[in-house]
Amino acid sequence: MPAIGQLVMNEREHLVGIMPHDKGLMLVILRYADEVRSAETYFDGITAKPNADAVALATKLIKGTSGPFRPEKMPDQYAAALRELVQVKIEQRAPEVVMNAKGEAPKVINIMAALKESIQAKGRAKVRDAVRKRSGKPPKEEGRSTPVRTRPGARRSVH
Repeated sequence: MPAIGQLVMNEREHLVGIMPHDKGLMLVILRYADEVRSAETYFDGITAKPNADAVALATKLIKGTSGPFRPEKMPDQYAAALRELVQVKIEQRAPEVVMNAKGEAPKVINIMAALKESIQAKGRAKVRDAVRKRSGKPPKEEGRSTPVRTRPGARRSVH
């Protein structure tokens, strides 16, 4: 049986739902009626017609990459940068800053070509994995493309 309540957070009142979850309680921030907008108003100003090839390609890409959500595979770059900044302060050293070379033009990517290449690469990977499976070799493990950088020394958590 869920309960409805109010929570003050960041000097603002929020509507919340509280419900049982396993051995504890789960709190979900809800929206007041004046905070909820109709979805139709977001799409009223769109007059462009979608390109049929682009829609077909996007549909194929979405179907090919759909699957269960694995949050451990989603890097939290903000948290990593924040940890690095805190570590810099603790070690009292200058932060490492990576900058582009001067005069280097930003790279322009053709999104359609990139999507087509992505779909072709996924097809090649499926064929490669099928061949490896037939030959008795285990498929390559999915993982990080770059190793995690660790530093020796004590780590501190800030709460």
